[in-house]
Amino acid sequence: MVAQARLLGKAIHRSKLKFLNNEEIRLLRKRFGISQRAFSKFFHASWITISRWERSRAVPSQRAQRTLARLKELSDVALGHLTNKEFKIFLLTPHPDLYGDSPIDVISTELGYRAVRDILQDLLSGEYF
Repeated sequence: MVAQARLLGKAIHRSKLKFLNNEEIRLLRKRFGISQRAFSKFFHASWITISRWERSRAVPSQRAQRTLARLKELSDVALGHLTNKEFKIFLLTPHPDLYGDSPIDVISTELGYRAVRDILQDLLSGEYF
């Protein structure tokens, strides 16, 4: 049996995360092709908050910064294999391996992030198809 290549590589520990600046936040949102209002749902925030982040009028909380950094890392790999729509569905859909939570709701924690990476790895390698 041939081992599947790990598409995601090694997990990045939270101490090594690179937080996104305002322009990188805007580009990440644009990568998904969604409005500030739709993007704000990822963070349970208002669209005004997203607008402030993108204009450097406010700084995301530590939790939001971790979520943004991990979302960028996961999307860098996933969007090479999934469409924007498929990846958005993955992020927002509750998953039984996450105890009914959606991936976007748990990636701010180290344990949740690692669980989401494992699920995404399985998805990209064809285990869930």
